[in-house]
Amino acid sequence: MKMDKFKDKVITMNLTKLNHCSVNLKDFVDFWSSCYHDQSEKNYSERINNTTITEEDLRLLFEWKNGGNLSQRKTQTLQEITRRIDVINCLKNNFSLDKFLGTFDFVNGVIWKIFLLHIICPDSYPIVDQHVYRAYLFISKNQRAEIPNNKRQKEAVYFSEYVPFFNSLSGPNIDISKKKLDEALWAYGKFLKTPYGNKME
Repeated sequence: MKMDKFKDKVITMNLTKLNHCSVNLKDFVDFWSSCYHDQSEKNYSERINNTTITEEDLRLLFEWKNGGNLSQRKTQTLQEITRRIDVINCLKNNFSLDKFLGTFDFVNGVIWKIFLLHIICPDSYPIVDQHVYRAYLFISKNQRAEIPNNKRQKEAVYFSEYVPFFNSLSGPNIDISKKKLDEALWAYGKFLKTPYGNKME
C-alpha cells in the first residue's frame, strides 16, 4: 500500500489517555458506579430494605456479599447468625449498637459482621471491604494501604473513620445515593489496585 494515499487525508482516530483531573462528587459517583456490575444484584436490592428479614433473605444476602455459594465454614457461621433471626428483626425496629456487638461477637469475620450490621441498619452503616477502604484512604488522605488484618483494628477504622467518611458523602441533604456511592468507591478502589491505578498520584 502506498503511503501517499493518506497524504492529503485527515484520519480521525479515537486516541485517548488516562486523565487524572478533579471532579465533583456527583460526577465521581456517576462515572465510577457505571463501572460496577453484578449479575446477582437483585439478591441485594430486593431484600436490603425489608422491614422483616427472613432466613431466605439472610442466605441470599450473604451469598450476594460472598459472590456465590458459601463454603462449609461460612455456611456454619450463617447458621449461627440465622439462629438469632429474632434478635436481628428486633434490632431492625429498635437498634442498639451495644446489643448488636454483644450478640454477634462470635462472628469472627469482621467484614461479615459489618455486613450483618448493614443488613440491620443499612442507612447508617455502609458495607466495607478491601476495595472501598482502599478508595477511602486514597480519596480522603492521599494514602495507599490495605484494610488492616487485625480484627480489632479493622473494626476501629470502620467505626471511627469509614462510617463518618461515607455518611458525610451521602444523606438526606446530599443528592447522592448510598448504593451508588458504595458502587463507585468499590469500582474506584478496585481500579487503584491495578497497574493503571498504581500510576495515580
